[in-house]
Amino acid sequence: MDGASWRFTNCGVRCVGGVGVMCVRRAEASFDSCEIGGVGPGSERASDGVVAMHDSSCALQECVVEHNCNVAVLAHAGSSEGTITNSTLKDNFIGCGVDDASSLTVCLSSMHHNLHGAVYIGHNAHEAEVELTENTVVGTLWVGPKDSLKTLVEEKNTLLRAPEGSQEPEPQGLELRLESQGLGSEGLGSEVQGLGSEAQGLGVRHQSQGLGSE
Repeated sequence: MDGASWRFTNCGVRCVGGVGVMCVRRAEASFDSCEIGGVGPGSERASDGVVAMHDSSCALQECVVEHNCNVAVLAHAGSSEGTITNSTLKDNFIGCGVDDASSLTVCLSSMHHNLHGAVYIGHNAHEAEVELTENTVVGTLWVGPKDSLKTLVEEKNTLLRAPEGSQEPEPQGLELRLESQGLGSEGLGSEVQGLGSEAQGLGVRHQSQGLGSE
């Protein structure tokens, strides 16, 4: 989605190995009662569910984002915005994330069976803002330096321990790269070494879509 406003209701957006939804260059996208992500677990996963970059925004209401090798919902690259309400992020490497001067708001939502954690904070997130309100998180909540955030609001969240053996192994055979998003070895590269070479970086190469790192 390149610019303009987009609205999706009761839709399924599924793919294998790629990004389900990419919002760029001030695009504004909203999703209501949608299912986004991979076709299934294992080798049928997508790389990322919804990515907002280049000052774009995405808003999810009553959605399910699942089966992603990397991040279910990511806002970064400029002042992008991600808003998640009454939704479920499950069976991903990471539930959601923010970097640069972007913002992430998650409320009344459930994040569980996310292998590495629920919320990723990028290493350039010094101007980023995060609000988590009345969510249920199973497993690890934070991934990355949350103390570096410009603004952090946490209210009435429920944190539960993940049952032992509840996480399924990371899928094999998907080549994942994200140089254009600036989340390579400076991002999660050092944190995913135990998952095999297919999980180095954080995402897929978006250069084929004409999206450089600008």
